[in-house]
Amino acid sequence: MIDKLENFLLFSTGIGLCFFGLGYGLNPNFYPQLFGYEINNTNAFHVFKAFNGLYLAFSSFWILSVFKTKFKQSANLSIIILMLGLIFGRLWSLLIDGMPHGLLWGYLGLEIFVLKVSPSGRTKNRKHLCDKYSLPLKYSLVLFCKKL
Repeated sequence: MIDKLENFLLFSTGIGLCFFGLGYGLNPNFYPQLFGYEINNTNAFHVFKAFNGLYLAFSSFWILSVFKTKFKQSANLSIIILMLGLIFGRLWSLLIDGMPHGLLWGYLGLEIFVLKVSPSGRTKNRKHLCDKYSLPLKYSLVLFCKKL
């Protein structure tokens, strides 16, 4: 049962991230227009295409790991690393830049959810890595909310 849930998480997160990556690559102005700004120079397009490549690489790896179990532990660890990076980047932006568009709060919620349900990648003991870090994460969220 745990393997099915793990495969579902890897596959669904891979598909979801694939769509975000394609959004960055196929139409770099999609997200800027959604959030009320526009990019119109080659350097910005270059950065968005780099995000496209990064997201497509991660999503492909996660989907591949569903079918090639030898990659599953690394895939689980990479989900955790990417989600932690996205979460802390968003929290940092909230502290420094202020309140974002409401949809970005939804992204933060999804990233915290994926992090919370992700297995640590250990095959013997299927504890959640986030259990180890849930207190510091909750504490940082409490500190953040107090700053508001």
